[in-house]
Amino acid sequence: VWRERSEYTVTFVSDGETIRTDTALEGVPYEIPELDLEKDGMVFDSWSYDDQSYSAGDEIDVTGPITLTAVWREAAEHTVVFVDSEGNEHHVTVEDGESLTIDIEEPSDPDRIFLGWSVNGSDELVHAGDEIPVDGDLTLNEVWRDRYTFTVTYMTEDGTFLEDTAVEGIPYTIVDDVPTSEACIFDGWMTDGRDSALSGGEELVLDGDTTFTAQWRERESYDVVYMSEGSVFLRDTAYELSLIHISEPTRQE
Repeated sequence: VWRERSEYTVTFVSDGETIRTDTALEGVPYEIPELDLEKDGMVFDSWSYDDQSYSAGDEIDVTGPITLTAVWREAAEHTVVFVDSEGNEHHVTVEDGESLTIDIEEPSDPDRIFLGWSVNGSDELVHAGDEIPVDGDLTLNEVWRDRYTFTVTYMTEDGTFLEDTAVEGIPYTIVDDVPTSEACIFDGWMTDGRDSALSGGEELVLDGDTTFTAQWRERESYDVVYMSEGSVFLRDTAYELSLIHISEPTRQE
């Protein structure tokens, strides 16, 4: 034998006035909605029903009509203190129950990486742009770590050509020194994750030990023709960026 679930009225009351009514179904947990409540000089604390406190998102088993009564507390002001690594302080005042959006620019240092602000000395870190609830005084301390250094290795087919050092987060400049080969022209440095070779003076940010491998291309060849009195005296071949020996003709009287 079945019957339809009963419906019960859920009434939300603040200072004796009904601010909202809702419907709960018999046997189905009712979830308290999020309501935007305001009262001068006060901060909404919770909903009271049957000597229990409830917040938005909490569930109640409703077996009949119920009334939830708003509980308020006096608004207070809290101080949020930002403390830098040198002990300098920046104070922000926030009303009790409000949220603070961190709009302070994150600091930078050539020797360190800024990890965030620690909340009251805990492991919780917050960053610029984060929104944090404020229900008491807060102290936010800067947290840093040293920048890592990475080994940069330049390789040719003959082995290590050169070693250098890069610093985490600092653009690294490709060295101007280049290897040479009699048979080929040096065509740049290649590393994993790139589609094109890099040349001396170019910059990139490295995130770990990095190996650059020399890229080569064959020298272009050119025909060299020596002419004397309108006739070909000699034909030769020259190669790109290579020296050639100039031949001089002889003339018989």
